[in-house]
Amino acid sequence: MSPTRTMEREKAANIFLSLDEENFDRAASYIAYLAEMERLEDEEDIAYIEAHKDEPSVPLSDVLKELGLG
Repeated sequence: MSPTRTMEREKAANIFLSLDEENFDRAASYIAYLAEMERLEDEEDIAYIEAHKDEPSVPLSDVLKELGLG
């Protein structure tokens, strides 16, 4: 992890820990909600990939060439 990223995480942790009990509980609840949303989105992505894994695909290099980007 980069030093900047580490500092950002430490700063966020300090802010989180400095909250009063009510706001700490709200923040913790929201973090849990966001984690659950991320988990559900991941499940949807996996299900979509599984359902479409046998469909033909186009290599990214071909798409980039067609768009004049590669």
